[in-house]
Amino acid sequence: MEAKVKVSGLNCVSCSKKIEKALFSISGVTHVVVSMPTQEVIATYVDDIPKLKERMGKIIRSIEPDVKIVESATLFKEKFPLFYLLTVVLFFIVVLLVPKNIQITLSIIGYVIIGRRVFYKAFLGLKNRDYFNENSLMILATVGAFYLKDFPEALGVMLFYSLGEKLQGFTFNRSQNAISELIGSEEKRVKLIRGEKIEEVEVETVEIGAHISIHKGDKLILDGIALTRAAFDMSPITGESLPVIYEVGDKIISGGLNIGESAEIEVTHRFEDSTCSKIQTALKIATQGKAKTENYMTKLSKVYTPLVVVMVILVLLVPTLLFHQPFSVWIGRAMILLIVSCPCALLLSIPLSFCASLGFASKCGIVIKSGEYVESFRKMEHFLFDKTGTLTTGKFQVESIDVAKGYEIQEMYTLILSLESLSGHPIAKTLVKTMKAHDALTKKVENFQEISGKGLFGTIEGKCWYIGTERFYKEEMKSECESRGILLFSSEGVACTITLSDEVKREAKEVVEHLQREGKEIVMLTGDSFENGEKTSQKLGIKTFLSGLLPTEKNSKVKEYQKKSKVLFVGEGINDALAIKSADIGIAMGKLGSGLAIESADIVIANDDLKSIEVLSKISNETMKIVWQNISVALGIKIIIIVLGVLGYSNIWEAIFADVGVAIITVLNATRLLYMRRNA
Repeated sequence: MEAKVKVSGLNCVSCSKKIEKALFSISGVTHVVVSMPTQEVIATYVDDIPKLKERMGKIIRSIEPDVKIVESATLFKEKFPLFYLLTVVLFFIVVLLVPKNIQITLSIIGYVIIGRRVFYKAFLGLKNRDYFNENSLMILATVGAFYLKDFPEALGVMLFYSLGEKLQGFTFNRSQNAISELIGSEEKRVKLIRGEKIEEVEVETVEIGAHISIHKGDKLILDGIALTRAAFDMSPITGESLPVIYEVGDKIISGGLNIGESAEIEVTHRFEDSTCSKIQTALKIATQGKAKTENYMTKLSKVYTPLVVVMVILVLLVPTLLFHQPFSVWIGRAMILLIVSCPCALLLSIPLSFCASLGFASKCGIVIKSGEYVESFRKMEHFLFDKTGTLTTGKFQVESIDVAKGYEIQEMYTLILSLESLSGHPIAKTLVKTMKAHDALTKKVENFQEISGKGLFGTIEGKCWYIGTERFYKEEMKSECESRGILLFSSEGVACTITLSDEVKREAKEVVEHLQREGKEIVMLTGDSFENGEKTSQKLGIKTFLSGLLPTEKNSKVKEYQKKSKVLFVGEGINDALAIKSADIGIAMGKLGSGLAIESADIVIANDDLKSIEVLSKISNETMKIVWQNISVALGIKIIIIVLGVLGYSNIWEAIFADVGVAIITVLNATRLLYMRRNA
């Protein structure tokens, strides 16, 4: 069971960690997630816990008093704190220019006014046994400045720390809004058509087969079939920039915006099974997941602040007590260490980097279910591709139908249509369409059965007929077969051989060549015949391919390659779900992909564009580049200021920049990922 509390104004990573820890200490709570991008706090529990939501709200407010508990987690857009910025800067300039006696008075007044929230948060931290929080550290640093009678410096530390907090909050809020827009709105009502009337109802109550009306500007949040001609902007879900026109009878996936006239849709999936719902859920889960680097930095931050505090004590006491150095000199240097002891730059910018990369990916029609896959994508060495529907369009054409002696062609058409019309496989749809074009009739089929990856069979007019691969023939007839292609056969032998062709996707060759240039090993796995597999691999320049594979055999091949290196698998059908699940990273094609494949996948390409593989490569490389830039800048500058501070070569203003300034710079650097160009 889950208890969910929606909040507003939560943009402090260290506070979110404290909230997680405090909520996890509640007896009966088994797991806690604090998601800043979605502004939700979720506690998982087994047995009923009285007033859990109320207790969660109190704990959240006790740790972060600026956070509000709200009914809806819709993010508001913060305005740039220009007035606050100008007021603070002008006030500080006045303090620096006035005579000494007035300067002291103004410094104390300004310190009290600006620092009251910092003191309150420090008090709450002490109350929660969080002794080394950033607020208490800033108070210690400013008290040290007052002790040294550096009144403007004490005011400056508190003033610019407070200003930095507001600027960080503004920057993080903008990033949260960008990511939240990609995750989607919480609109849960649709216009249901009941006879001549249209009424708004909760989307969860809409059943399969119901008719709904989508007005111009409305978002479609249920999958369905177009009952009228419609035009939708599908960019929120697939990244396609051009409007998509749907004719009557076309399938429409949810997530698009109606840009034409009012459209009528017949619902084909309940809301929880819709594409829109699944992608929104995947993105929410993704923003809760953590990459390895993020986990390492969280662990480092737990050590970093106590370590610097110990250094502060040593810097203050060792020179003064053991070497009888002036206390006033070393307390100034200790203050510098206190100011740079907060790891905000790391705690803010690294999670934001991964969230921003997930957001940019979704703008491109790619759903990455965890930041972990952004980090590990570039480490993949073997790229294994399914053929049909992945490297090819999945739109088959019948090239030839060869009938054995003793059989009539029209009779074969009838048998093929009768059997294949009972299957939902893409090949079956092609065969049905072709047979109907030849005016074939259908006959009653008894004892029908379909075997995944092999074929199907059934009894027609007392005789058992089979359609499938050469392997299917060998297994059922217990004999060898010289024919190649799709075989229609009975106990008397092969009656008909069907040859199909599948068109290669126009971008497939370019993607394969791109990966090969990057030194990746490309392998094609297919359940199709050797001849078709060879034909496709030659067109694409793939040196290694394996044909005639069953779903379990594809899975076995993935595990074989995993013994050599990290493996990425791309597929779309039900028969790919096992391989997708087993691979180090499994990718499913969203449009053609089966529900099982999409659920098994770590990454979903909603627009079915193979060029998205190149985009994923860029996202992974750019994200990790920015993550390491931020780590290097944040730790590098802090270490330099610490060393210079101990040696007496840096001052308070440089320490403030190392804390607040670096945090803002790294957050801004992370948000660049939201605005990457799709094409390199």
